[in-house]
Amino acid sequence: MKPDDDIRQEVRRWPGATVNFDRTGRHPRAVLHFNGRERFVTIPGTPGDTAHGPKNNIAIVRRTLKALGAIRVAIPFGRGRKRWRNPGVQQRVVVAGEPAPVMPDPWEPLQAVVQPQQNAAVEIQVRQTGAPVCECLACLSDMAGIYPCLIEDESQ
Repeated sequence: MKPDDDIRQEVRRWPGATVNFDRTGRHPRAVLHFNGRERFVTIPGTPGDTAHGPKNNIAIVRRTLKALGAIRVAIPFGRGRKRWRNPGVQQRVVVAGEPAPVMPDPWEPLQAVVQPQQNAAVEIQVRQTGAPVCECLACLSDMAGIYPCLIEDESQ
């Protein structure tokens, strides 16, 4: 956008204010009118090399119009129609289904284990299958026979 277009668009938001553009010398100028009073603002002929140039021009025009006594119209936010948000928990439809199966607690056999004292001797019992059974965690778990007995290793 040219600087002239930016300034015209801004002046439309100030009721009763008008703008004319003159070219004198090197730079054009915007002549702002309000309530029979006028002031001019020098504006650049090119938009500039930064993003702040046009914003700074608009800021100068706003200050000048405010000094003349003009009042800017508030800009309404959200010009589009409103969107419907999530209806919430009360309006949702919950589909009833089968209850999920309850899995057995894998730690239940280990909760019954009483930790032996460090100095106490542990007796090794033999099951009917012939596998050693003691009070260590490896023998009491469902994985007995897969992991080696920890107490046998310490005693040897």
